[in-house]
Amino acid sequence: MTKWTTIYDSSKTVQENIANLLDDNLLTERKFRGDSWIIVGKPDKTTAKRIEQFTKTLKLKNTKKADYYHVTIRYWKGKHENKVTKITDILKEIDCKPITCTITKLEILGKEKSLVLRVTSPQLTNFFKMIDRKIRNIGVPKSDYDTFKPHITIAENVEEIPDTEIPKFKVILEKYQFNNGDQDILWKS
Repeated sequence: MTKWTTIYDSSKTVQENIANLLDDNLLTERKFRGDSWIIVGKPDKTTAKRIEQFTKTLKLKNTKKADYYHVTIRYWKGKHENKVTKITDILKEIDCKPITCTITKLEILGKEKSLVLRVTSPQLTNFFKMIDRKIRNIGVPKSDYDTFKPHITIAENVEEIPDTEIPKFKVILEKYQFNNGDQDILWKS
């Protein structure tokens, strides 16, 4: 079984965990940041570089860099600090294997007008459903989004979809993270 690396120790209080993270220079604040929580899959370095090279060919402003790329598996909002221990325990039980996705299209999503590479994979959909079910069972609210639309944001503030061929390479997700406002709580690589 693949192991997660824990930054958050479930045997300690939130305050003790944050103090330890501060001691290790992993955090700069003594609280969870905001009310956004996210579980993501990150592409392997080769895939991330290929996405970055593709993005450069589009000659757009406001593009994302390779270290930013991720597929959101589950996102929710709210004050859920009291559920972090249960969520990390749930995630630790999951054997996260690499997931291979197919790029299906370019699309503009959201009010940020994000240009995204839409991806698909039966494994990814099943992974989402499993995590969603498990965390909803402990009281995490349903997602803010009506449907699961796996994608990788490559640029923001894009007015129209560039006229270009869709990349033919596969996206391999090999690292998984659970975080709150860019603050990692747990990851598997």
